[in-house]
Amino acid sequence: MIPSDSFSTPSTTCPSTSSCSLDDSTATGSMSVSNTKNAAKSLIDSSTSPPIAARIYPNETPPTQAQIDIVRYTWERVSEIHLDTDDSTVSATHAFGLAFYDALFALDPSLKPLFTNIFQQARALAGMVSYITRSPNVTGPNKSRLSSSPDGGCGMNNAKLKKVPTIREINARKRKETNATTFEELVSSVATSDTKAEDEEGDPEQLLHKLRELGARHYFYNVEPRYLALVGPAVLSALKLRLGKEFLPEVAEAWTRAHAYAAYHMKIGLESQAAWEQDRQKPASLKMNSASNTTHQNSVKSNCLIQ
Repeated sequence: MIPSDSFSTPSTTCPSTSSCSLDDSTATGSMSVSNTKNAAKSLIDSSTSPPIAARIYPNETPPTQAQIDIVRYTWERVSEIHLDTDDSTVSATHAFGLAFYDALFALDPSLKPLFTNIFQQARALAGMVSYITRSPNVTGPNKSRLSSSPDGGCGMNNAKLKKVPTIREINARKRKETNATTFEELVSSVATSDTKAEDEEGDPEQLLHKLRELGARHYFYNVEPRYLALVGPAVLSALKLRLGKEFLPEVAEAWTRAHAYAAYHMKIGLESQAAWEQDRQKPASLKMNSASNTTHQNSVKSNCLIQ
């Protein structure tokens, strides 16, 4: 969903916030969201591509390593595709964002008032996806991170700067493990491989923190938890439009799993923020009573455990 300034932390958010790296493409001018709508309507309505569910609900099951790889390959492919109907002032990923909002509003027109600047918000969405597909490593031309490596001297660890790989570098390294020459062959090869290794480029705990933080920020844009089930279908519809015949069943499955997992943790963040705000607005007397009741309940639990 990503309202235009969703990466700017409001001052009233609960603790533990930080900023994400946005898509580094540049774009100027204005573009109607509907400009992308009719570009490939026949493709969107095609019965030959994977079906898209009307709702994709949050799920705590994480994507497999193969699905993570397919998501990364797909996003790189999306960044390379320019349709004849695209505005020349927008990047391919920005065009994906515009297609996403077309699909989202088609699913629920009542969401339109939540978004005041679709052009900017579509770009922010593209930046968010770019971040997550290589998360939690914030990449850029001069970005580095600290990486601990053992020191042979006294058993101490020295912090060394390690260049953070871009999504293209990650994908290029993994492509060497296959004989694929096309996107379809690459996806098929990954989907049928027995990949059990953990994601070498990611940090699950950091990613969960970022997703929950992102969900918390959406509280301030009047986003309700039920809206998250619409994001997945809108993402898949945008992928279907941008990829055309390359929108494969394996791609749909990987992105469905990835979205459900992301939405699960965003929902936790959104609901936690809502509860925190609700508690913050309570009169002081109610807070004291609530704290007293909690203390009493904990005491009862402790006594029960002792007995």
